Amino acid sequence: MLRRLSIPSVALALWLTSPYPVSAHYFYEQFATTSAPYAPIVEKFDLTALPTDAQNNPTVYFYISATPPKKFAPGDSFPALISEIRAAAQVWNQVSSSSLKLAYGGLLLTKPTSNTPYIYIEFSDQVPQGLYAISGPQAPLGSLTKDAAGNPFYAIQTSRMRLPNDMSSLASYSELMFCTLVHEFGHTLGLQHTLASSVMSTYITTGSTRANPLATDDIAGISYLYPANSFANNTGSVSGAVTYTDGTPANLASVTVIAPGLDAVTALTNPDGTYLIDGIPPGAYLVYVNPLPPPFEGESGNDGVTYPVGPDGKTAIPPTAMFATQFYPGTAQASQATPVTVAAGVDAPNINFSVTPEPAPPVYGVRTYGYVTSTIAVIAPPFLIGGATPDTLEATGVGLLANQQLLPGLNFNVLGAEASIVPGSARPYPAPYNYLAVDLSVDNQATSGPQHMLFQTSFDTYVLPTAFHLVSSPPPVTSSINSFSSRVLAITGQNFTTATRIYFDGVAGTVRALTPDGRLIVSAPPAPGAYTANVVALNPDGQSSLYSGAASPYVYDNAPTPSLQVVPATLPPGGSTVDVIGVNTDFDPNLTRVGFGSPDAIVTQVNVLSPTHLQVFVQTASGASIDTAQSINIANGLEIISSSLGAQVTLQGQ
Repeated sequence: MLRRLSIPSVALALWLTSPYPVSAHYFYEQFATTSAPYAPIVEKFDLTALPTDAQNNPTVYFYISATPPKKFAPGDSFPALISEIRAAAQVWNQVSSSSLKLAYGGLLLTKPTSNTPYIYIEFSDQVPQGLYAISGPQAPLGSLTKDAAGNPFYAIQTSRMRLPNDMSSLASYSELMFCTLVHEFGHTLGLQHTLASSVMSTYITTGSTRANPLATDDIAGISYLYPANSFANNTGSVSGAVTYTDGTPANLASVTVIAPGLDAVTALTNPDGTYLIDGIPPGAYLVYVNPLPPPFEGESGNDGVTYPVGPDGKTAIPPTAMFATQFYPGTAQASQATPVTVAAGVDAPNINFSVTPEPAPPVYGVRTYGYVTSTIAVIAPPFLIGGATPDTLEATGVGLLANQQLLPGLNFNVLGAEASIVPGSARPYPAPYNYLAVDLSVDNQATSGPQHMLFQTSFDTYVLPTAFHLVSSPPPVTSSINSFSSRVLAITGQNFTTATRIYFDGVAGTVRALTPDGRLIVSAPPAPGAYTANVVALNPDGQSSLYSGAASPYVYDNAPTPSLQVVPATLPPGGSTVDVIGVNTDFDPNLTRVGFGSPDAIVTQVNVLSPTHLQVFVQTASGASIDTAQSINIANGLEIISSSLGAQVTLQGQ
């Protein structure tokens, strides 16, 4: 099962030659020429066509279908899912080196008339079975333009995220669903798949977690598309070319920098074999190249990547021949590789590879698991530094086992000295599972961070970045929730710190204190009366309370149903102010968001005058006329107040 199958981008017929640099990571790309030098033209949002937020950041608004999924997981709800979608978008807003921000625009009711770019999230029966979502950008014909630096790009007009109508097996608060939402937002912004085991990797190899979904590769990719001033100054790059031994360039080869304890960062080569990996934190790294793995069921291309197209706007440029993994400067063994030093603001050039065509790799698509408790398997699991006994790591993938036996000649290693495989511990996992298991010994002096594994055969090495994590403490545990007063709670559990975050579905509570006996005193966000929230604790090391059990339910007190009175009746073109009087509301200055469900009406500011009174400033597109009462949508913590969801919204005075 895969997390995502891309919607192919619209192919365009206009092309320009440009000095646009060889791209890092991987995007939706088109090429203006059929010969070197290749200058990729990416698809991304035009920042000059977007509204700005209060901090003057270009902002793309996302809108959610007002028609909810047909089925939910037990204990789940539409407001809960909306809160998780909003939280996933906020993850990308926290990238300080990206100038683009995301904002919730409400529940989409009508087709917009303006040309303001936006993201639309809908629930569809068209998501193929086995896929969690389908997402991607659409750049219309004639959208070729240039950014502030003079680099050409195709401007995304709309991006669409399709989630399944049947969400009964995918709880919105789960690790899998949250990381999937973050992944899908990445696609809508212009990012494709990567082999860095980051959130933009497929589900097969991702090492992302709900607590720390983004890895360095994700941050570098979004920062390349929408760079802020600090991006290039604080990181370095590695560049070079990959060719076959006869001099033919290797297209769509994956080049990776990697070091123990640090995230991997990758790029794919252009048709002339050139590559650039930027956004790399300073340090010493091994560099290796490997082919994109063959597609799994449901994937349109190798690793689910949408291939770039040529000057005709429709002919895909696929990967060239497979080859064996190679470490710089030309060795099959990581132990014989020469580290490359990366410095801030500097490129390390001429890191070149010469590879030999080979059959498809014998090992690929490896997924690792570990048990934090006796019953809960965690992907890319955390292992405790200083643990009393070896930890067991399970793995599944192509080329590991045959008939419940390890394939002859297959060896396993951990990159670096932080952990090692216990000699002779490799064994098949008990039937009927087609897994293997190895025992890991962790150095007592190891440092926390991601650790990478090598799976070696007679002629190839498969590298799995972030096969597991080393941590200094066990995951947080929530065991009970007790109310002090309305929405002020004491959460009892284990392994809490002052940096622990408590989420009620997709909205963070306010942590007031950590008591001497280890309880967290938390203010819960607003929610409808009798609402049941799924409470999850997240620690900075990437671990969550879901590692040790299900989410803890918290049932809010009964409360009257809120309603709204608004004025004016319609939003005329231009700027206007909407006055909102709430009945049975508790508007929170930090959590209240207002939208009108259309890019035609952008909310520029919300003033919370009292728990029952809002002043909303709106900019309405020329030619648009928005029915205020029908369209207004207020998200206040976990509460969604909208006429489309049954709330009473009337005009003041009626």
